[in-house]
Amino acid sequence: MMTCCRMPAEWEAHRSTWLSWPANRSAWPGKLLAQAGEIYVQMIRALLPREKVNLLVPDERGAATVTQLLTAKKAPLSNLILHNVKTADVWIRDYGPIFVDPCHPERGEAESRDLYGRKDSSIR
Repeated sequence: MMTCCRMPAEWEAHRSTWLSWPANRSAWPGKLLAQAGEIYVQMIRALLPREKVNLLVPDERGAATVTQLLTAKKAPLSNLILHNVKTADVWIRDYGPIFVDPCHPERGEAESRDLYGRKDSSIR
């Protein structure tokens, strides 16, 4: 029996934003790693006053660096949740958690899945 669920769109209401701190020097060579970090500080700083940010950092040193950078920009840290997880890249959509909501057939919402290009025949 298949459980009906759906993955909310990016713009829908959500409990928090999940991000991965840029740390891979081969993905961000030369000055690009520092520049990516600066952009992430700006992005996280904009999010923190309004919502929780779950941030993957490579280790304790990475966590300390992020905290120091955000503190220097006077970002409120109460909504920041750090997770020590080694990652290959910042593209968290490819490996991070996926959150789904149960569907509500009474409201016309139904499960819609793409199984490696094959459409599910159980779509209502």
